[in-house]
Amino acid sequence: MNAAAETITETATIYDLALESLEAESGDVRAAAKRLGDRLLSDADLLSSVLEDVIQVAVSKVLDSKNIGLRRRIWRSEANGPASVIALANGIFNSMYDFPLAGGVKLGDATKDQVLAQANSYGTVIQDISVKRRFMLAVADKLTGPAVKVRDVLSEDELRTLKSGALK
Repeated sequence: MNAAAETITETATIYDLALESLEAESGDVRAAAKRLGDRLLSDADLLSSVLEDVIQVAVSKVLDSKNIGLRRRIWRSEANGPASVIALANGIFNSMYDFPLAGGVKLGDATKDQVLAQANSYGTVIQDISVKRRFMLAVADKLTGPAVKVRDVLSEDELRTLKSGALK
């Protein structure tokens, strides 16, 4: 490794290293994760330099995942009516008051501002997903068969034009 690369590695964040691995693996997330994991496990100094960030990212991801699961379970149990009675009898009932908002506040304890912030967050996600869906459908519409690759049919400029159209 040359001196410039060593300097970059010494000051790199986990996000820098993740991006580097993702680029090295041409965007393949699983391969990039394996690459980065192997690299960290083989270099104790590098692992030590990013360990705090790795722990924070991992803990946040696990907690976010648990909150998503709890939201789904609460939403579904309320939607199923009699199923929620069975769940209550089995000791696994969750009240709508327990529905977690961003930051961990439960719906039952949330203020109007917190509820509105959560609603706006969902609105932003919906808009973003809707635009990306329209974009992907427009791209798919340009492909003539299941094995045709996007880069064989559309230029970067054409993709940007389709993106612009999806934003409208």
